[in-house]
Amino acid sequence: MSKTTIIIVLVAVLGGMALTCVGGVAALLYLSLNPPGGFGPPQNITVAVNAPSQAPARQPFQITVDVTNTATTTQNLNSIDIYDGWHDGFVISQTTPATTSKIRIMDFTSYFFEKDIPPGQTLTVTFDVTPTTVGSYTGDWDICINTEYSFMTQTVHTQVQVP
Repeated sequence: MSKTTIIIVLVAVLGGMALTCVGGVAALLYLSLNPPGGFGPPQNITVAVNAPSQAPARQPFQITVDVTNTATTTQNLNSIDIYDGWHDGFVISQTTPATTSKIRIMDFTSYFFEKDIPPGQTLTVTFDVTPTTVGSYTGDWDICINTEYSFMTQTVHTQVQVP
C-alpha cells in the first residue's frame, strides 16, 4: 500500500470519526434542549402536598402528596424532588409506595417512583418523616410527571418545635 493510499484511508477514517463525534454531541445537545415530554408544568395534573406547618422535634409524622391525573390517558409519577431548605431538618425513613431509587443532586434529593396514574385517578404518596432539629425549614417539592423536566412545584414550610 502506498503512502498516498494510507494517508487517504487515515483521513477518511478520522473524518468519519469526527463526524460521528459531532453527530453524537449534536444529538445530546438536541435532547438536552428538547427532552421527551417537554419542559414546564405537566398538563392535566393536579398536586397537593399535605404537610403540617408545625411539628415537634424527634416525633415522627407523615406527609402525603396527592397527584391527580385529569387527562384521558395514563400519566406517570417520575419522581418527587425535595430541596435542602426543607430536607435539612428532617429524616425520611420510608415512602409508600416504595421508591425505585433515591439520588442526591446538587441542592435537592430525588425520590423516584415511576408509578402510572390512570385517567381520572389519584396516586397518594406517603412520606414517613422525623424532624431532627428545632428550627424553621422551607423548601420546594417538585412533583415530576412523565419526565424529570416536566414538574409542578409546591413550597413546604414546617416549624420544628421543642417537644
